[in-house]
Amino acid sequence: MGFTGFTLVMPFLPLFIRQLGVTDVGEIAVWTGLSLGITPALTALLSPFWGRLADRFGRRLMAGRSLAACLLTMVAMSFVTEPWQVVALRGVLGLLTGY
Repeated sequence: MGFTGFTLVMPFLPLFIRQLGVTDVGEIAVWTGLSLGITPALTALLSPFWGRLADRFGRRLMAGRSLAACLLTMVAMSFVTEPWQVVALRGVLGLLTGY
């Protein structure tokens, strides 16, 4: 359920990047690609770490932590003013939302 909401942003991200002041279609595509690609890349890198923690402390706790991190990051994303901030927050999302 968490990742469903987390991926619903994909179709709207180019529109969001445009609202941040990027007008060139190529630049919008680059920023969108970076922001969409960084999250699963970092999640994949950190999966073993989160898996070990889930084995040690329980999957329910890790799922709750992941959803809380997702919520806070998405709220923070509503306050960004530059495209690099979107990429940075999507990176934070990838770092913190694995379970």
